[in-house]
Amino acid sequence: MTCIWPAATGCCSDDWEQYPPGLRASALIAATDILWALSGRVFTGVPLSDAFTEEEMAQLEDAGYTPDCSTLLRPCQSHCTAGCDVCAANGIAATTWTPFLAGGQWYNLTCGTCGDGCQCGTPLDELELPGPVAKVNTVWIDGAEFTNWALYNSNLLMRTDGEPWPGCQRLDLDLTEPDTWAVDYVRGVPVPEGGKRAAGILACEFAKACTGDKRCRIPANVSQVTRDGVAYTFDPTTFYDNGKTGIPEVDLWLSAVNPHHSVRPSGVYTPELVARRRGYQRRQPGEVRPT
Repeated sequence: MTCIWPAATGCCSDDWEQYPPGLRASALIAATDILWALSGRVFTGVPLSDAFTEEEMAQLEDAGYTPDCSTLLRPCQSHCTAGCDVCAANGIAATTWTPFLAGGQWYNLTCGTCGDGCQCGTPLDELELPGPVAKVNTVWIDGAEFTNWALYNSNLLMRTDGEPWPGCQRLDLDLTEPDTWAVDYVRGVPVPEGGKRAAGILACEFAKACTGDKRCRIPANVSQVTRDGVAYTFDPTTFYDNGKTGIPEVDLWLSAVNPHHSVRPSGVYTPELVARRRGYQRRQPGEVRPT
């Protein structure tokens, strides 16, 4: 699986298209990895095939690159068990932590548990996709592409034909078979226009570095410059320590989207939420898909 940020390479003028596909691909992947990390691991990529022609993509696939970066989700339901005796006696039916007063002492009780197995259940009115969702590519039901759907609130997938989603499927069967269904989508936040420009600039500089182009602006090792009899020492590692690249246009965008140098999106942990297996998997190269 190879994802890249969509890159605006206009700042490279005509140089970018002169580089061979393998060099452009590696430069785009390097720029994506770095900007994704320095911007807080928020923005998602697009398939490598979006940036290359079919002929170029064939060469890249021969070199080991894969064109896809989507997530394949095969929904399944897990059943929750009934609550314990003390919960039932006091009318507590929640599967999350619930305050309970007993003998003058407050306790946190959880009544009922949810397993991690997949079972048949009630058909679904809506499907909550693990998100955020950048794009839904395809929905399959019973071995065929299904098009009567709409995405709401960024990650709620709903049918538009008035019918519910299936409440059951055979996970032991391929998606070309009946009694199966799945959603193929891209998970993440789309890259803003400023990020596309930053990716293009950084990828171009990586390509220059690989070809020995002296115009490359990526900071090298420690250097010393003397101006008017005064020696200045320049250490590029100070840029890296501060979450920057040393390229002004790129660093300006990074400062705007990640001013506090966050290393990942913020999140909240609560013991009320029981971790369960998610019913999705990464698409594997060569995996059979409905046609």
